[in-house]
Amino acid sequence: MAFSSIRSRISLFYVLTFAPLAAASILVFFYSSNLLRSAQALFDQNLYLEQLSEALSDLDLEIQNFLNTRDDEALRNYYLLDARLANLVQELPGDPSDDSDLLNLRLLRRLFDRYRSEAAQAINARRGRLIEQYGDLYTSSRRVIDYINLMIQSINWIDFQRNLQEYLSFSRWYNEIQVWALMVISATALFSLLLIAYFSLRLSLPLIRLSEAASDFGAGNFQSAAVESAGASREVKQLTATFNTMKERIREYIEEMKDKAQIKQDLMEQNIQNLHMKHVLKSAELIALQNQINPHFLFNTINTGVQLSAVEDAPRTADYLAHLAEVYRYNLRKSDEPVTLADEIASLESYIYILRIRFGERIDFSLSIESGCESLLLPPVTLQPLVENAVNHGLREVIEGGLIEVAASISGSRLHIEVTDNGEGISDEKIREALKSIEADDPLDMVMNDSAGIGLTNVLQRIRLFFGNRATILLERRESGGTRVAFELPRKE
Repeated sequence: MAFSSIRSRISLFYVLTFAPLAAASILVFFYSSNLLRSAQALFDQNLYLEQLSEALSDLDLEIQNFLNTRDDEALRNYYLLDARLANLVQELPGDPSDDSDLLNLRLLRRLFDRYRSEAAQAINARRGRLIEQYGDLYTSSRRVIDYINLMIQSINWIDFQRNLQEYLSFSRWYNEIQVWALMVISATALFSLLLIAYFSLRLSLPLIRLSEAASDFGAGNFQSAAVESAGASREVKQLTATFNTMKERIREYIEEMKDKAQIKQDLMEQNIQNLHMKHVLKSAELIALQNQINPHFLFNTINTGVQLSAVEDAPRTADYLAHLAEVYRYNLRKSDEPVTLADEIASLESYIYILRIRFGERIDFSLSIESGCESLLLPPVTLQPLVENAVNHGLREVIEGGLIEVAASISGSRLHIEVTDNGEGISDEKIREALKSIEADDPLDMVMNDSAGIGLTNVLQRIRLFFGNRATILLERRESGGTRVAFELPRKE
């Protein structure tokens, strides 16, 4: 029972297979690293001494060139190569492996210092035109070079013999370790195959029985016998017991689910009836609200005022009431019937006339309608609410200099309409609320509430209802101040 769970069996398998492999790998890695370090040390030492020898040869060549020609370029090259040689000499190892190496390195460093000193004296003598002196100094420096080369060869040979012995020793050990590692890996691989076959058989047989029972249960056979789990791991036994319990409970709940399905269907039918009643009630409430104010009575009253103003010789009042009657008449048309842009502009001009009388010089208006746009269709009462929104919200604090611009143009197969003002600008929160209402509101509610107050949100909703996703709507706060509302609508005639 100590290894009855899947986790404990996998852990045991891991330990039995991984431990020998890990030991063999670590041993091989250790000896391989030592072997590579030995070879690398030999290579690095030879490479460094070779660089010293090349730097010494290049420096001596430039000294000869300068002594023969007194050329300034040769002198500059001498100083550069002398500095390079000095840097290389500074990199001589400071911790040799034995006393003989220490003595050789100290002697080599002194030889380099002597050579650089005599070379510098020869250069200075040549610059002072001391011919006999710089010749003797250069000859002496050449002898030092010969000593240095002999010393480098000696050091290379000593290091080569010592590193070679270490390399051969590690190589023999490495070959033996490889043989042992191969034997361990082969034995471990064979043992792993046997363990895998044993564990997989013990694990898979109960799962196969459980899978066959699940397939039979999924096919609709709820009367099959309970699944046996003898010889399985603790987890598989628990899973099998859970499956048997689940199958028994599902069998008991079949009839109960049928009853619940019937009840749910009855509730859905009742909800549909409730929604229909709600729609009827909303329609009745809307009709009752509209009947409270008789719009035709108000329209006729305004026309009566126009006639009375004409009789009493008050032409400005008559014009004002006539424009007011035109605006009211236009707003009484059915909201689901499209109008031309020309009709919309005509009604907007009457509305602007009323606003000019109301606000005087505080607000100015600009209309820019491109030729050819007048016959295009759009929802009624689209522009007036946008102008009204700009007056009531954007320019409400403006004392003078207010400006509202309305523009319409054609770009390809689309109608572009834009309403801008130079007021305080719409807030980001209101922009999010207006754009969110287009996507979130119920289209039925938008149509039902259309006469309850035509504002910015209502205009955006009706454009989306009229044109669908083919309409592009832009609502933003202008950087120069104010608000910009723009539409790109498909051309309809």
